[in-house]
Amino acid sequence: MEALASVPWWGFCIAAFAFVVTIVGVVVWQVIQSRLEKHEEAQFASGKGIAPPTHPEPLHAWTTMACGVCDGGASWMNESAHAGQNMLVGSWGVSSAVLLDHRLSELAAQQRDAWNLVRALRMVLAARAAGYLDPGGCWNRARPIAQELQHRYPSFDAIGHDYLRGLRTWMQVPPDGSADDPEVQRCAANVARLAAASWNGVPYRAAI
Repeated sequence: MEALASVPWWGFCIAAFAFVVTIVGVVVWQVIQSRLEKHEEAQFASGKGIAPPTHPEPLHAWTTMACGVCDGGASWMNESAHAGQNMLVGSWGVSSAVLLDHRLSELAAQQRDAWNLVRALRMVLAARAAGYLDPGGCWNRARPIAQELQHRYPSFDAIGHDYLRGLRTWMQVPPDGSADDPEVQRCAANVARLAAASWNGVPYRAAI
């Protein structure tokens, strides 16, 4: 008590002022943090966050349609881990996220057309199904590939047809489809069927 008695009145004022400033600062920070968290949740829900949910929209629907030439409108997000692993190991020799990124780098160094971009996109989605990537790792890899496709091509139909061109070139068959084998015929049928259905109604220019 004697020590407090020796403190001048203005010392108590300063202490009280510092206490009030501290409390106000804490309250303001909590309000700001709450708003940032709500904004982050909204970003995740729209598929634009750092680690979006498993099926962010419209990105998930857009990538499904971009891969429609191969998958007919099915989503790799609905495939089993076994199916994803079989596809990646059998077609690409990929059995981990490290090997996936190596393959993606190889494709990135090649021509940036639908043939290579769609294949890269499908690998990323299959890697998520296989369990090699978490949702954030999947969509943070898939988004730039999808955005590049969206920038380079005017429509899903154009993506599908250019993929067919690349597939025929790779298989060394005529570009007019006169010597298509069952695999190419299936891809061509996918494009025709999805085009007739307006590509499932997903806006091509959706913000992804």
